[in-house]
Amino acid sequence: MDELKDEAFIGYKECFIFQQMNDNFLKEAGIAPRYVCRVDEPPAIASLVRAGLGDCPLRMSQRHFLLMNKCGKCFFFARKK
Repeated sequence: MDELKDEAFIGYKECFIFQQMNDNFLKEAGIAPRYVCRVDEPPAIASLVRAGLGDCPLRMSQRHFLLMNKCGKCFFFARKK
């Protein structure tokens, strides 16, 4: 996760509960994300990540996250209990 500390992030608008969960996950991981864009539609996030503008964590379950990065790779993370 250390390599993500300097990355740009794409996220949902701050009022979205999913964004609040993503922010909590990143905070627990010691990452203070630098958001370059916030949107309100999942397809917009995917398009911006694919265009190379930033990375985005996606909540999969209470404990699991998937990170889509701008290089087209996905990383799976499990949060500690």
